[in-house]
Amino acid sequence: MSFIDEIRREVVLEAMKDYKYLLNRGYPQTLALNTVTTRYMLTKKERLLLYRTVHNDTHVYTILRKIVNPKDISGQPLLIDGYNVILTIKAAVMCEYVYESDDTFLRDLLAVHGGVKYDEHFRKALEILIFNLRKLNASYTLITLDKQVSKSGELASLIRELLRRNNIKGDAETVIKNDAFIIGIAEKYIVCTSDVVILLKAKKVFDLAGYIIRELMPNKVIRLKIPYSTR
Repeated sequence: MSFIDEIRREVVLEAMKDYKYLLNRGYPQTLALNTVTTRYMLTKKERLLLYRTVHNDTHVYTILRKIVNPKDISGQPLLIDGYNVILTIKAAVMCEYVYESDDTFLRDLLAVHGGVKYDEHFRKALEILIFNLRKLNASYTLITLDKQVSKSGELASLIRELLRRNNIKGDAETVIKNDAFIIGIAEKYIVCTSDVVILLKAKKVFDLAGYIIRELMPNKVIRLKIPYSTR
């Protein structure tokens, strides 16, 4: 049974309305999520769906104003949240669904526990990413990886080699506190991630994983028509 068969669409949509309302009223995220989970008896996956795809409207509008079009990337520098982007693409490669959030970014529901699995799906996702970077033609591409993730150093070396082979000017770095590192230099780049904290801090953003998945695997995208403010 696929995940889309497991969720109760009508129940989830009603839960989204209430969750959005509570967030817009200033309720703390955890309290709002717990309240709605109890009210609708949400499953773990339904709860995760709300957590990943629904945000308060102020955050949504802030992010939407920063999004750049693919054609505007040519000649501009890109900063990529490596694991975030690769693992989102990997979810679609694995034939899992990804979900369009209220800020239009695609997010998956595959929580990573116990480290990243560098399997054939991961390798395929990385290959797809590199191929599409060639098409976007950025002036420079910096891919950052969480240093604490096992084998991130080896992955950085592999990415550098793939960038070189494909004549893509750029680099891959392992960093401590990846989110903070990206935020610290974000002003100089178009930032590619689905991490809301980073999206809110960056000046320009692009849903790189979403762009790739919509182009190559559109059947893996689920749109639940998440409501905007109900105030």
